[in-house]
Amino acid sequence: MIKGLLYTLLVSLFFTSCKEDDKLPIWGQKEFIEGIDTDTIYHTVSYWNFTNQDGKLISKEDYEGKVYVANFFFTRCPGICPVLTKNITKVQAATKELNISFLTHTVDPKN
Repeated sequence: MIKGLLYTLLVSLFFTSCKEDDKLPIWGQKEFIEGIDTDTIYHTVSYWNFTNQDGKLISKEDYEGKVYVANFFFTRCPGICPVLTKNITKVQAATKELNISFLTHTVDPKN
């Protein structure tokens, strides 16, 4: 599974890096404005901000125009959590030469 994810990520990065413009690609379904077939509405992520492990507030603006992977994890589940943490560590190691940030959010910040 991790090899497939890494392969997909690397192929996507390859094709998007071949573009001549500086814009990042827009993923997801396009919605057409009713009555106007030439204009589209693209999915956007609404404003967000979180406190990082150093107590610093980070927000959407800090990552504007950058490539990042956001994921969520539990720190104290016995089943899938250790596997997910191990796999995201492998992805980070495999992509360390690329300019990709990883935003890993805990859903259990007290632990």
